[in-house]
Amino acid sequence: MFDHRGAIVPWDCSVLLTEAGFVDSFREKYPNPVSQPRFTYPAYNKDVSIDKLAWAPQADDRDRIDFVYYRTNKPLKVSEVKIVGPSGTVKYGKKQDQDSQDEFLLPVGVWPTDHKALFVKFEF
Repeated sequence: MFDHRGAIVPWDCSVLLTEAGFVDSFREKYPNPVSQPRFTYPAYNKDVSIDKLAWAPQADDRDRIDFVYYRTNKPLKVSEVKIVGPSGTVKYGKKQDQDSQDEFLLPVGVWPTDHKALFVKFEF
């Protein structure tokens, strides 16, 4: 998808956590990475020069780089997932307004980073 040319990176930390029985709470709530990619990188940050917000300004390098893993032997369910941060992103080196159906918890004041965060609510 996008400009990743089909590359899927099996990040060591994600692989190790999954092998240890941890669950990616985001994918539990939104299992389809094609129809629901839920990008957390890059975040448009009005306080940072646009050329510092993306690794490949000539490409669409949006991706999900933020995770909340959990493991439990109790009945636990992911009830809510929101992206924390600005709703805008960066695509081809330019600001892109919100281009998804994602629910955002918008920041108040200065956003401190080039990517977003996650809010996950669990129910016992």
